Amino acid sequence: MKTTSDPAIDRFFLQHLELPRPISWQNIFGRQAPLVVEIGFGDGEYLIASAKKNPGKDFIGIEISGGLIRKTLKRIAAQKLSNVRLLKIHATIALEYLFEKNSLAEIYALFPFPWPKKRHYRHRLFNTKFLRLANNRLNLGGTFMVTTDYKPYFDWILKQNKDAGFQLKKHHIKPQFHTRFERKWKEEGQKKFFQLVFIKKTHKKILAKKEYTLGTLSCATFDPKACKFKSITGPKSIIFKYFDLDAKRKTAKVGILTAEENLTQRFSVLIKKEGPRWEMCVNEQDRILRTATVKKALEEILKSCRKTRS
Repeated sequence: MKTTSDPAIDRFFLQHLELPRPISWQNIFGRQAPLVVEIGFGDGEYLIASAKKNPGKDFIGIEISGGLIRKTLKRIAAQKLSNVRLLKIHATIALEYLFEKNSLAEIYALFPFPWPKKRHYRHRLFNTKFLRLANNRLNLGGTFMVTTDYKPYFDWILKQNKDAGFQLKKHHIKPQFHTRFERKWKEEGQKKFFQLVFIKKTHKKILAKKEYTLGTLSCATFDPKACKFKSITGPKSIIFKYFDLDAKRKTAKVGILTAEENLTQRFSVLIKKEGPRWEMCVNEQDRILRTATVKKALEEILKSCRKTRS
């Protein structure tokens, strides 16, 4: 993501794909301190206010809007805060790959989009699976707080707390966070909001997400002009976007899009004649999470190449 072109500001934004994972937050902040994550920080008002009020804690803001991230980066720099970093990533992917178990003191989300239509419920973030993931990443006694203006969403989240290892507290609260959405609902006459606080009481084990060593694959027989790649669609999709061949140099590039739960990635695979064999590997310039779907994409290319004859 392009940020502000000002290194003094951009240092608060983490290019997470360029860092070893899970991230060493102690190295990022230069100290050992309680870690707090805000999911969907919007304009960054509450995130910045919290970081300023709690200099002994380190804050990580997660957002998917590049515009909101750029705006918040400038505000962090203007406040001269050293205990905030921002990520552009889906919250589930962030917790799965960037944080270790028992590493967070707090997670919170203020006024998340409720996806009110039933057919869109699958987009709702705070389901049972996510709650268990949050539990795994929180310290014992750590908290996960969600505040919403939408009572049906509050009720839905309540039902998701199934064997997730939390003690649950629920509250009706007055406006208190001073965010843009809270002001909007307040101006429209809403006087109370709905808050859930999940307190970690027991630890939930979950299967860790694995990144794969992809390496270089090779085959002896390959006719680039006869090679065809068949896309795969479904819960884990592999879409072959283009095939660029340089016959003179005996090289090719395959453009790929992979889509799996909460994660879409674009990258390329390079194919090159090396001696008697053709070698293929993911373009090292493409920064991606090396998921099982990416690994399968590389294997599908090898399979297609082997079906041809040089």
